[in-house]
Amino acid sequence: MRIHHLLFLIFINMIFGLNFVAINYVVADLPPLLTNATRFLIVGLALSPFLRYLKGQMRNVLAVGFSLGIMHFGMFMLAMSITGGVSELSIVNQLSVPFAAILAVALLGETIHIPRIIGIAISFVGVMIMGFDPRIFGHVEALMVMGVSSFFLAFATIQMRNLKHVPAMTIQAWVAVVGLIGSVILSATIESGQLEALKSMGSA
Repeated sequence: MRIHHLLFLIFINMIFGLNFVAINYVVADLPPLLTNATRFLIVGLALSPFLRYLKGQMRNVLAVGFSLGIMHFGMFMLAMSITGGVSELSIVNQLSVPFAAILAVALLGETIHIPRIIGIAISFVGVMIMGFDPRIFGHVEALMVMGVSSFFLAFATIQMRNLKHVPAMTIQAWVAVVGLIGSVILSATIESGQLEALKSMGSA
């Protein structure tokens, strides 16, 4: 790996970390599913030039959109809304990596060797050790929800293996569409006070 590739990866992870901070501010004012819908409205508008019908692949694309746009990010926003802290949730979110490895073995028939198995075990043990922190006991529900979110991120990663020659931006555009529609429906069904929350956003 060249140095500029490494620096670019570090930059991506830095932006991803800031994602937790930004969402933490937003869910303090908006219901989580409304937050998810708003996020995907912005993403969808930005990526609308890349949105196109993919003959023979729409079923798989929409399945990825459901797992990633509704289940992963929906649960992500819900977990963030339950607790005001982000450090514990950011660690649990990393379980998507071992989850993806396990799903690759279970669903794709891939083979993993002892070092990777040890790494997966260490990942889960690390989260369990973190659970002994007394500060965590008040946020167990949020940690469980984030764990489910991480699982669906891993599952979406595996689903993407079924997509052939689909540009990344097109996938993300469809994820935004599915995430927006699903989050609007769910928000309208199980959340309340959306208009009031939007009007008062940032006033506190």
